[in-house]
Amino acid sequence: MRHDQAGRLWPRIGYVPSPLYLRHAAEPYWLRILGRQRVVYLKYNQCLTGAGFQRLAARALAVLRAHPAYRLVVDLRDNLRQTTNALLIGQQAADPIDEFGNSRMLRLPHYGVLIEVTTAVINPAQTRYGIPDIAVAPALSDWLAGQDPVLAEALAYTSGPSPGSGKMGPEN
Repeated sequence: MRHDQAGRLWPRIGYVPSPLYLRHAAEPYWLRILGRQRVVYLKYNQCLTGAGFQRLAARALAVLRAHPAYRLVVDLRDNLRQTTNALLIGQQAADPIDEFGNSRMLRLPHYGVLIEVTTAVINPAQTRYGIPDIAVAPALSDWLAGQDPVLAEALAYTSGPSPGSGKMGPEN
């Protein structure tokens, strides 16, 4: 138990470290160089217009050119994978990726409520994006320990299904 500035008694709350993918959630994209793992970790949270992502990608590529043994991990778990040759590792979405995007905020005139509306169809063919090549389901124990099993799987990955194959797990 501890006392706050007003003299009230509060129980001590344990510290739960945030896994890397949960950090900087308010930023549309960011990167971290994981030197021990020889990885450039790029987190892509939100698609925005402008050159911000291009500048960040250029920075990531500069690190990769300077360190040829490094790998690039692009974390899209809060976004989606379009057509790419990348290997998708993570938890399968409970709800399929919808087909709308390019959102904007709109205030409803009668109630004054602010809502987000989409203004573009992104996936007119209704392709099911977001199905991982290697499925990894995080557990509560991982979250409480500040562990990220998806990143751990990506760091440990050496061989497996070809990107986009939809196979669930590495072929060893």
